[in-house]
Amino acid sequence: MIKLKLRLTTPAAIVISRFRDCLQVSIFILLTTATLSCSTISGSKAVRYENNYNINQPKYDEVKNLVTSIHSTFIKPLDIRLLTKAALKGMSDINLPVKVDISNYAGDSLTDLRDAFYYLCDNNPQHIMEIQVGAIQGIVNFFYPQIKLLNTNSNPLITAGIGVVIQMMRDEFIVSSILKDSPAQKYGLLRGDRLLKIDNRDLQGFKLETVVDLLQGVVDSPVNLTIERDGIQKQVLITRVVLNYPAVEASLKPNGNGYVRIAKFDSSTKTLLEQQLSELTHSNNGPLNGLIIDIRDNGGGELRSVINVADQFLDNGLIVEIRGRLSTQTMRFMASINNSDVPANLKLVVLVNGQTGEGAEIFAAALRDQHRATLIGTTTQGLNMISTVLPYIDGVAVNLVTAVAIRSNGNTLSHFGIVPDICINDTKPIMLNTQQYQTPDEIWNACPSETKLFSMTNDVVWQTAIQKLLEK
Repeated sequence: MIKLKLRLTTPAAIVISRFRDCLQVSIFILLTTATLSCSTISGSKAVRYENNYNINQPKYDEVKNLVTSIHSTFIKPLDIRLLTKAALKGMSDINLPVKVDISNYAGDSLTDLRDAFYYLCDNNPQHIMEIQVGAIQGIVNFFYPQIKLLNTNSNPLITAGIGVVIQMMRDEFIVSSILKDSPAQKYGLLRGDRLLKIDNRDLQGFKLETVVDLLQGVVDSPVNLTIERDGIQKQVLITRVVLNYPAVEASLKPNGNGYVRIAKFDSSTKTLLEQQLSELTHSNNGPLNGLIIDIRDNGGGELRSVINVADQFLDNGLIVEIRGRLSTQTMRFMASINNSDVPANLKLVVLVNGQTGEGAEIFAAALRDQHRATLIGTTTQGLNMISTVLPYIDGVAVNLVTAVAIRSNGNTLSHFGIVPDICINDTKPIMLNTQQYQTPDEIWNACPSETKLFSMTNDVVWQTAIQKLLEK
């Protein structure tokens, strides 16, 4: 999920999470610091060493405080025993130098969790951080993907990638988008390439999140991809880099139409959008006749940014409602009256696809529900969960679902996505009555999330958008 920061007066800070955590790398770094040993301690519950009590207590308190925070803020009520048992399982799975048996701790209470934590720490005093992370890793493993572990260090060693957007299509992993000037473009990857293996690991049966994690890694490290194109398999060795790309790009198209690509919603998006729209107007020697807003492959971003950008195109009405477990956590975000420099009569088209998710879906739904824009493309990702990021220990945080997003028409941003007004199905545009689709099966039959990928030179979605702007 994407990380969206927002200051609130409610008990919990509501965020939407977009970025992919680098859990595998962070845990690998933690575990590889351990020195292997054949020592094993087993038997009945051990009494903790009193001289370590003052050292271990603050460390355990961090675990306890996070467990109780998850218990009180998760989207649905939880039996705290589920959390303590999961944490105990996570600690027992750690490969520590001195192996101890904690199977006698049932995990039915925080007291059991505390005693097991002290026992492990007393016997492995140099590896308390691994034990801490192990406890939370157990909870993450049990509740994933509604709870995730995040690495919050701004260390480029764990944020390098190759510059592709991967989508899962009929249990296959397909390259749906490639960043300009990225390693993926440099090494010749193309939209539509089927990804079969990463570093010789067969991807069959993998989750999309796992595939994305495998593509990320250390700066300047190589990743070996096996792809299939036109029925022919080949291997490509690509070097990972830190990816920096603009949130907004724009260009002027024929007949006075503008094109804006919003790749992500962050702190720079609103300002960059205003600058680009001003330059488009100047280049056109006057107001634009129409504007295409492309949010395909946009997984979201910061909630405040989503609201501010949507506000540029709306004069009134509800943008989104965030509804938490408690009524006191409900928030409504309204468009500002006369706050936009965008003409109210400017015709808008929003391009979406199966990789349009979370914050980008809120943006698309707001403009469509307020009858401000026509949506063209394929059904969106369907990520309606709102998350809270809880700091844990230095460099580690927990992201958990705490609320859902409600559209301005009163419907939940459902798990089966937003159906566009004009669906591109089998390379042909089909007009849809989006109000008639109430179930995932109805939506899939009318407009699958992705049907056929389009080349950059023959983009049916783009052609349909231009035709829509030319209509009177």
